[in-house]
Amino acid sequence: MLLDSEPVGGVGEGCPCGEIFLASKQINKSIIEITPIKETISTDKLIVFSLYDAMDASNNCWVFICDKEYPDNEYRVGLISQSTKNIVVVVDNFEEWLTVFWKANKDSEEIISVFHSIYPTWEEREILLSCKKVDEDFLKLGNKYLFDNKYYEVIYGEAWEGKYQIEIQNLKTNEITKTVLPTTNGGRLYREEFEKNIPKDYKLVKFIEHINEKNISKWFSLRDILNTEQGE
Repeated sequence: MLLDSEPVGGVGEGCPCGEIFLASKQINKSIIEITPIKETISTDKLIVFSLYDAMDASNNCWVFICDKEYPDNEYRVGLISQSTKNIVVVVDNFEEWLTVFWKANKDSEEIISVFHSIYPTWEEREILLSCKKVDEDFLKLGNKYLFDNKYYEVIYGEAWEGKYQIEIQNLKTNEITKTVLPTTNGGRLYREEFEKNIPKDYKLVKFIEHINEKNISKWFSLRDILNTEQGE
């Protein structure tokens, strides 16, 4: 495991993360697309070297693209999406892949994968991995959804029950991190509990709750009444 983030396979038996292998052994497609450059390639010309995506607990995997001879065997490297079975990210060679990984992690206390460092937001990654197109409203507001999973409708659409605008300040750098967290199935966040779980070097500077009256569940409403009666 590279910095607990990238599980890279080896050659021969007994490799901790397993052995590298041909993508054709895992993917039930003989030809897949390299979507960023609009090419196609046979899966038996792809060698999988990262055996799963530790950051997302998925089967997204990085492969060597062995489509032709390259000087010094510096093959291109691509990320295969678990969802579409296509290559959705391409870098020039393994050295560039390592360089991206090192730059993201060398001064960071967090663990950042190559894919997460290239596409730092959840929205960017989900759009890319699903190969769905989005309109300008989605990019500006983040409230349009083009996904099949019901929880994507909560995240990107209007199926949320609660939505929380949150801003956290890094006390060392004064950098502000902003995010929006949606909830469903009666879920609710409380400012006091949220603050208790923030690292000591950070400060909560904004916490705004929005309730979607159209979708609010009966369980949410009942718990809200009980909490009010108990003075919470």
